Amino acid sequence: MNTNTSTVSLNLPFTLKLGIAEKKKMKKIFFILSFMTFLFLSVFYIFQTNAEVSEKYALFAHEKEISDLIRNKESMEVAMARQASLGSVVLLLENSEKGFVKAKKVYHIKVVNNQIVSM
Repeated sequence: MNTNTSTVSLNLPFTLKLGIAEKKKMKKIFFILSFMTFLFLSVFYIFQTNAEVSEKYALFAHEKEISDLIRNKESMEVAMARQASLGSVVLLLENSEKGFVKAKKVYHIKVVNNQIVSM
């Protein structure tokens, strides 16, 4: 039984032999890039949080306006129901300053055979 096994390995085309000065320079670049990334993400987080808070504030303000409108609607419905009742209409007619006069004669219009007849 002949089994051939082959291993494939990938080697870098160059060797990393850095001196102390290059290592310090790479370390400095790494820390600067890390700090800049942290700073960018912090600023992005602040702006994102600000946008979210302003949207929530607007939402709460609209919810308050809606609840105020609902309360006003309910009070207006009650007021309209009071004004529409027959007792209040009679009181308004009795207490009005416009001087309503009782009608002496009422005329009606009748429709007879598709013709309007006045009485």
